[in-house]
Amino acid sequence: MATCLVCNAANPDGARFCAACGATLGAAAPSPSVPPKLKTSGLAIAALVFAIIPGCQLVGLILGVIALVQIGNRPNELGGKGIAIAALVVPWVMIFFTGIFAAIAIPNFIRYESRAKQSEAKTNLRMIYIAEQSYEAEHNKPAENFADLDFRPEAKHRYAYFMHGDVIPASVGFVPPTFHPQGERSDVLATAVANLDTDPTLDVWIVTTGGEVIQLKDDITE
Repeated sequence: MATCLVCNAANPDGARFCAACGATLGAAAPSPSVPPKLKTSGLAIAALVFAIIPGCQLVGLILGVIALVQIGNRPNELGGKGIAIAALVVPWVMIFFTGIFAAIAIPNFIRYESRAKQSEAKTNLRMIYIAEQSYEAEHNKPAENFADLDFRPEAKHRYAYFMHGDVIPASVGFVPPTFHPQGERSDVLATAVANLDTDPTLDVWIVTTGGEVIQLKDDITE
């Protein structure tokens, strides 16, 4: 009996071909062909590196296109097509997520910055109240103006300050020279007014004769 080296089937002696698979008896199974090992395109690698670096995405896109063309012209020599494609995709993905991040972060930053600016009004109004208390205790009468209190805000202050007709104008941004936000309130000691953005709405704070700091208008949300 002759054993087929391809499928291991038993065949009668003298047979030339295997009855099971048709292979020539005595011939070994053909070895599978091994594809040639391709060299990864250095241009594709460089394209991906540039695509990841902020500010260099355009270079990465150009190199990625060139790399794809070279790989397409030399398919039996060069590999790295996936890397080149990634170099074309990564910049757009980064731009997309950067846009989302900016859309979330920028408004929050502006809001946080504006809230920080409002601390000027709250701090200075508390100082005015404390100075008023000291002045009244010493002179047995309320102060008539900011000079009595020796109150001077910092050089670059966004808020204008009003007290009994006395005014300290804002040094940053426009605020009307006269302002009466308290309406019918009779317990207002001083008022701070500012325009924190570009719209007509003003940011208005008061400190009462009892020392309470109250916001009457919010320029951030209105």
